[in-house]
Amino acid sequence: MNRYMYKPLYILFSILLLISVFTGFVTMPKVLAQVASIVSVSTPVYPGEPVTVTFNALQGNILINVTLASDSVPTYVWASQAVLVTSPGTYTVTLTLPKSLPGLSSPPTLYVIIYLGTTLQDFKTVPIYPKIEVTPPKTTNVDELGRFRSLSVCGYGYDSGTTVSEIIFNSTTYPGTVYTATLTPPVTVGSDGSFCVTLDIGLNISSVGMAGGVYNVNATVSGASYPDKTKLGVLEILPQAVIYDTIAGTYGRVYANGRCDSLVCDQDRIQVYLYGFPPSSSVPQIQFVNRNYTGVNYNFTFDPATNKTDANGYAVLSLARSGLRTNMSAGDYYIVVYIAPAPQTFTNTTSIPLGAKGTVTLSLPNGAKISAVSYVAGKFDYVVKASDMSYTITDTLRIDFTYGGYSYRLAANWDTTAGTVTFAVYNTSTLPYTTLFTATQATAYNATIGANVAVLYFNITPLAYTTGTTDAPPTPAGSYVFWASFYGYTNQILLVLRQYQFVLSYANLSITLTAPDGTKFSWYFEYPGNYTYDGMSVVSAKVSQTYAGYKYDISFSYDASTQLATLRATLTSLTWTSYPFLNQYYLVRPVLVILWPAPAPGPYMPGQALVIAAYGYGPGYPWTTVIPNAPFLYNNITIRLDYTVLNASLPLDKDGNATFAYVYLPAKITFGVHYLKGTDSWGYEYTEAIIIGVAAYWAKIVWGKYSPDNRVSAGYYNNARIEVCPCPESLGVVGMKYCGKCAVYAGDCDYLGDYIEVVVSGLVPGESVNVSFGGVYRGTVTADSNGMARIVFVVPTLPSGQYVISIVGSITGYRTVDYFYNGTAFLSGVYPVVYPKIVLLDLTTELAPLTDNSTTVVPAPVIVGSGIVQVVGTGFTPGVQFLGVLINNTDATASVNSNVARWNANSDGVLVAYSIAGRTITPGLWIPMVEPGKYKVELVYLMPGFTVPNVSMGGYVFVINNISIMATKDDLSKATSQILSSLSALDTKLSAALTELSGKLDTVISQLSSLNNTLTGLTGSVATLSSKLDALSSDLKSTRSDVLSAISGVDAKVTALQSAVASARSDILSAVAGVDAKVTALSGKIDTLTTSLANVTTGLSTLMSQLKDLSDKMSTTLATLSTTVAGLSTKIDTVTTALSDLKTAVAEVSSKVDSVSATVSDLKNSVSAVSGKIDTVSSAVSGVSSKVDDVSKAVGTVSSKLDTMSSDLKKSISDMQTALSGQLSTASVVLYVATILALLAFVFALLAYLSVRKATATK
Repeated sequence: MNRYMYKPLYILFSILLLISVFTGFVTMPKVLAQVASIVSVSTPVYPGEPVTVTFNALQGNILINVTLASDSVPTYVWASQAVLVTSPGTYTVTLTLPKSLPGLSSPPTLYVIIYLGTTLQDFKTVPIYPKIEVTPPKTTNVDELGRFRSLSVCGYGYDSGTTVSEIIFNSTTYPGTVYTATLTPPVTVGSDGSFCVTLDIGLNISSVGMAGGVYNVNATVSGASYPDKTKLGVLEILPQAVIYDTIAGTYGRVYANGRCDSLVCDQDRIQVYLYGFPPSSSVPQIQFVNRNYTGVNYNFTFDPATNKTDANGYAVLSLARSGLRTNMSAGDYYIVVYIAPAPQTFTNTTSIPLGAKGTVTLSLPNGAKISAVSYVAGKFDYVVKASDMSYTITDTLRIDFTYGGYSYRLAANWDTTAGTVTFAVYNTSTLPYTTLFTATQATAYNATIGANVAVLYFNITPLAYTTGTTDAPPTPAGSYVFWASFYGYTNQILLVLRQYQFVLSYANLSITLTAPDGTKFSWYFEYPGNYTYDGMSVVSAKVSQTYAGYKYDISFSYDASTQLATLRATLTSLTWTSYPFLNQYYLVRPVLVILWPAPAPGPYMPGQALVIAAYGYGPGYPWTTVIPNAPFLYNNITIRLDYTVLNASLPLDKDGNATFAYVYLPAKITFGVHYLKGTDSWGYEYTEAIIIGVAAYWAKIVWGKYSPDNRVSAGYYNNARIEVCPCPESLGVVGMKYCGKCAVYAGDCDYLGDYIEVVVSGLVPGESVNVSFGGVYRGTVTADSNGMARIVFVVPTLPSGQYVISIVGSITGYRTVDYFYNGTAFLSGVYPVVYPKIVLLDLTTELAPLTDNSTTVVPAPVIVGSGIVQVVGTGFTPGVQFLGVLINNTDATASVNSNVARWNANSDGVLVAYSIAGRTITPGLWIPMVEPGKYKVELVYLMPGFTVPNVSMGGYVFVINNISIMATKDDLSKATSQILSSLSALDTKLSAALTELSGKLDTVISQLSSLNNTLTGLTGSVATLSSKLDALSSDLKSTRSDVLSAISGVDAKVTALQSAVASARSDILSAVAGVDAKVTALSGKIDTLTTSLANVTTGLSTLMSQLKDLSDKMSTTLATLSTTVAGLSTKIDTVTTALSDLKTAVAEVSSKVDSVSATVSDLKNSVSAVSGKIDTVSSAVSGVSSKVDDVSKAVGTVSSKLDTMSSDLKKSISDMQTALSGQLSTASVVLYVATILALLAFVFALLAYLSVRKATATK
């Protein structure tokens, strides 16, 4: 068979192959054999909500995939569901569109796509509208403790990248109530079309919360595609009431004792905060409901006209403003808030002429009607308001009057000489008075009345006046409101003030209220009678009526000056809405209160009578009649003292309170803490601690006994106590001279710094108490199981004056110690007084460093004959003037102790002398006594600002002068002989010692000679050491050169490596560019595919070759670097060996130095020389260390360069792989499609061939 006969088949095959290839680069349309199509998609579409898709299927037994996606590709599949179609027909499927929509387009669009397997069947697009969600959808403004809550507001389905600037809350319950939360900074919508913000209601929306009700929530989003299609969020604000204790500062949890009397009322400190209630509503009542006792409730009522919520549904109500003041029985209460519509006031004004009947009506919103029929008759005229007269014609006449709510005074004075009257009008409403005007008018004689007359006409508002002499009303009448006339008679003067006003003759009024159900209520008023007239121009009446859930307050007034009738009605709804709040707790607990003679804990005295009140106990009669299953009718209370009954049972009233007129304490009762306990029939009890004696007191302790004197001595420096005793061996002080002799004069020891004892009762067991004296902390003590604490301390270092002892308990708080115990009685209001005191010390006594609250014992000064003593003193006042010294209450030594005039006191009240040339002088006295005995020394001083001197508390000095012990001539001869004998023995011992010393000196000379030889050898060793150091220096220089050469080589190789990498990277990028060009050409020329792939293969082979070369270069470079580093390591080892040799040499020298180190100081110079050499060695070692550091840095540089080159190489390879991956991926798809089509072409060609062959064979 001729092969050319099949050429058409080859052409057909090629054409089919080309078509198959080209179809890979053309967007695929819907398949020609479409078996399913979309009928409809439910709209509108919102994120997070279901989407219903309806489609038709043309055949059965197929699997249709319904997809919700971001585009037609699809890039992002948001939801997908497979539907098994069993037979041709219409099918419906519902998918939920997620809230988060990554890849959301602008405008937001949903692609609904259906597939048969993976074959596209049909698609539709629908817009996605935005949606707002609020979490939680229902909430209160605050929690049960009054803390503002937060809202989470999220938006979905918005255009990515748009900004959200506001969240808007629009009330549907109360139209017009709108809250706007401004977002600062604005929030940007994410790539998935969503945003979320968290808002603190109090911080971001309203400082007092939002009014209650339902709100639509929206967002202001700039650039949003469908803002008017937004599905609004819904938020419901629920009411919340929170009780608040203004004293304790607690919200939602309040503890009280149910007490409300003339002294203390618990409810006065209670406030109720209302959040989220209906706006502008009345709060007529708050009810406290007892959880423990059903039926026990307390209703606190309020004026509904003034106690209202504001536009935010917020209010604060104080129980102190309630109409109820009451004790409350024990129990745990929750609150119920009652809300009613706020009272509404309606007004209608109508003109009714004088002398005519007129009607005014009102129609109220509840359907009620009110009418008022009025008639008023009368006229306007000048009416006398007041007058003033005097029989002294030179007096000033005065009339006080009121007008328009202000006070005024009219004054008039007649100048008989000039024949004039001066009028003046003052505003007396303020101080000082304000002069409105003055006017002078000459009088004219009126013969009819026999008086000189002057008149004044004036208005207050606006201010105007004129004068005259005609005693008649102004023209026209009423042009001036006030008319004043002055009459000057021969023996008296008279001032009359008239006012222009309405003069009522008759009036009546009928008011009719018609309720919504037609019920009528009528009232009738008449003047004279029950119709009120203000005496000026207004008649008025008021009525009130409650009916069918409403209260009507009606008022009517008629102003004759304007002829206007006004009907006013206030409508108050009596229908209340209750809001219970079980999350609020008002806990009433019992308490016992001692009303007389003083509050607990007292102090009280044995046998004393107490008046005790009980509050907050269980409910009594008649509450017990409403409490289900109450076990008794009367609730009785019993009072005990330390578990001993003090009185018989007494019934408590319904609110759990009672007062005991007198409860007598036992006559025989110990001082200290005792306990009163009150127990009622319900089992409630309360225990009150009382103090028998005093609650806290202080005492002064002197040598173990209580002192009656409240004068105290301050401690020395650091608040320390000094005790001065004549013979204190028993206290550890030994070696005192003449102790045995001075014992005859011994008395009590002296001291500086009193001991203070503080005892506190009525504390909480285990409570810690800080004690201070005059503000100086003195210690902390813990209360025992009886609530008592005791502390003893030294009076701190303070100047003179009265001080207060204070205590601060960790639980009971601050108090002052006001009682002083003098050993027999407790004295109230007696405080410690720091008083100046001195003690005398021996001249040789030195006080060791003193610590706070410590006690130091020193010996008393004992002198033989006259002598000098130190003076130590405290409690003086800075600026004090010392006048002299008293010894045993005499001034005998004043002239010899005049130095005291230069003494003073420092800021702590410590006695000081003065300073000379930087030296601090110690205060001292000369005691010129020769008579043995104990002498008391005191200082005479004058306080600053005083003229009368004072005397300090004194100190003591002991004088001993016993001359009965005499020395005789025989005693002297014996003493001389003994001394000579001792000198002879001493001479013998000195001779032996000198002989021994001579031998030791010879030995030293011999050792010096040996030392000289050793030094000679040492000089040689030093020379050897110097030679080794020189050699070491040479080696180091050589090593340095080698190291630098190695580094230079490494650097060159690294540079070569960089060049190689750069070359390889360029080749790689060129190859990638070539591949990209070749792959791009595939879409135009299919016949070049094989060549392009060959070029790619060649490029890859070249690239791999280059990479191999690069790898080889890197291996060679690394090997060279390793060799260099190894050589460098060898050099370093050489240096280490040299250093080791050096160390050995140094050790040898050190050994020789050690052998002579114990000899004379001549070796010092030689050792110094050796030390110099050692310093040189150390310097060389430091140099070597520096070179090693340089090598280490060089190696680090090489490593860094290698890391950089490696990173660049990896990036280049990654870039190449990415480029190749993209291009080869496209080529693979093309080849895959082309291969399938080629196979189809081959099949068609084969069929054609068989057909031709069959036809040929037939022929």
